[in-house]
Amino acid sequence: MKSLYSRLALIAMVSVLGACAHQRVASDSAPVYSANRASSNQAEWGVVRSIDSIQSHEQLSGAGAVAGGVAGAVVGRQFGGGRDGRTTGTFLGALAGIFIGNEIEKQNRGLRGGVRVSVQLDGGGHRSFEYADAGGLRIGDRVRVEGNQLIRM
Repeated sequence: MKSLYSRLALIAMVSVLGACAHQRVASDSAPVYSANRASSNQAEWGVVRSIDSIQSHEQLSGAGAVAGGVAGAVVGRQFGGGRDGRTTGTFLGALAGIFIGNEIEKQNRGLRGGVRVSVQLDGGGHRSFEYADAGGLRIGDRVRVEGNQLIRM
């Protein structure tokens, strides 16, 4: 019976931590590629001069480590017999939970990559745009700039 409770607790912890992880979706400001869009009065024209990889860091709050530690301690307490076994299980479960929770938070908030697309405008100006990926843009591509969108021509 105790083994059943231990397995159920383990399944619950994995489910809770798994629900915290999610796949990142590309931002709405990704480059748009369409030759059929009508140009607006505020459109500018230019040429892609560089595409550079960028990485930014977002500060971690520690909430993932705390939640993981608590969940790990609860699950770890279910393992081991006797007082010393439960204490050891609680301690090791908390350590594992802290590590797992922190890693999940890093994946969701921490280091984010992307690209910075620099455009030389026909009027002599210069603009840069940051996207999750270049989406097929290449250096030398002719583009139209509408607000914060790049439209490859």
